[in-house]
Amino acid sequence: ESLKRVKVALFVVDEAHCISQWGHDFRPAYLGLATAVAELGHPTVLALTATAPPRVKDDILAQLGVPDAAVIDVGLDRPNLRYHVVQTDTERKQRSVLLRLVERLRGSGIIYAATVKNVEEITEYLRENGVSVGMYHGRMRARDREETQASFMERNQPRVMVATNAFGLGVDKQDLRFVVHYNFPGSLESYYQEAGRAGRDGRPASCVLLYHPDDKRIHSFFLGGRYPTPEQTLKVAAALHRLHLETGAPVELKAVAEAAGVPLKKTRVLLSFLEEVGQAREIGGVLFEPSGSGEVPPEALARAAVRYAQKRTQDHARLHSMLRYAESSLCRNKMLFAYFGYADDAQDSCGTCDNCQRPSNPEARSTTLARGTARPRSVQIATTEPRTVVDERRRLLEQVLARRRARGTRLRALRVERQTPLTQPGAPFSTGDLVHHTLWGDGEVVTITGDTVNAFFPGHGEKLLKAKFLERS
Repeated sequence: ESLKRVKVALFVVDEAHCISQWGHDFRPAYLGLATAVAELGHPTVLALTATAPPRVKDDILAQLGVPDAAVIDVGLDRPNLRYHVVQTDTERKQRSVLLRLVERLRGSGIIYAATVKNVEEITEYLRENGVSVGMYHGRMRARDREETQASFMERNQPRVMVATNAFGLGVDKQDLRFVVHYNFPGSLESYYQEAGRAGRDGRPASCVLLYHPDDKRIHSFFLGGRYPTPEQTLKVAAALHRLHLETGAPVELKAVAEAAGVPLKKTRVLLSFLEEVGQAREIGGVLFEPSGSGEVPPEALARAAVRYAQKRTQDHARLHSMLRYAESSLCRNKMLFAYFGYADDAQDSCGTCDNCQRPSNPEARSTTLARGTARPRSVQIATTEPRTVVDERRRLLEQVLARRRARGTRLRALRVERQTPLTQPGAPFSTGDLVHHTLWGDGEVVTITGDTVNAFFPGHGEKLLKAKFLERS
């Protein structure tokens, strides 16, 4: 109401991806922004985001009511960021790796963890091992959070901040030298946004993901109850109608949520849906009143069920893309560029990520050397000469005869452990091999059945084709 009395020339929306229900960080409070823009007389709208795949970009424009707005895209390339993934198989090893990383990496940095419990435990572990560390999460008192954030941002005290993703909006510290993800992020959007807080001064910075295969279970749990159910839709509609009859006035969001017994965020989403189907009206972004009978049409409920089923499917697809990024041998930057729709930028390897710096990756190694960006590393590689099937069988027979002579007993059946699987001619690829296709570019072998290869190509997805159409990268 106060803003209506002044002329607003520019309406700015930061973290604009939060308005999209197709985005990774949907925030229902953003749904009222389009109404606010209309009530302010449609001033010029500036929406800003760093993490919006094509579908989310389109949804931002639609949700803000500016479908014809100009889109300025500066791209995703930040060559000073070095992406690494370290896989661990136990919690103990993961903490040990984290400690070594923090001791080796210079400057200040952030360690992101998935839960408050993890944040508290990691903070205690690092502090016991002599690391200058602080913590930040949503359950801390507001004053403590503000003091901790100010000290870290302005004085680099503590040097390391362990936090949930609550430590995000407004964090613009230019000289962060590293961001470590202790737990598995739920999407590449989340990962890129949080990792991208490192190196904003343009100097080299490290973005490290500690990947423990069990991590994805955390996000599978969160995904399970993220979206409203048809039953919750009916409860919110009935609560809004009943409260309006009792008071004769528009109803606050919190009151509807409490009366319906539905979480606040889900109630906000459902009220927007009810407005969409003509059963509610939003007033000023904070108040609501019924505009229909209070009974949601069955076809509207069915439409909502389909919509949220699609969103659950997309959430799982996001998690799968994050999992592929963690397990792939492809260039990390290629994976990111392709995911966010920058196919042209995904043509060349970056030369600085862990996969590009692996000597076992010939294409990446040549790219690294050509760019002059590789740093010397001490790597020991176990090398063996390729064996034919005949050579392997001869070795196994000699092993059997040697054991017989040593024991001086009659020949009997023995179990012989093969050091390497027999490789048949005509099976040129193995799972995980990097390959190249003339149309889809560089990819990675996912599965092999006979002479048919299922390979993943960034920006194109998985393709099933004959091995003869592929060549090694």
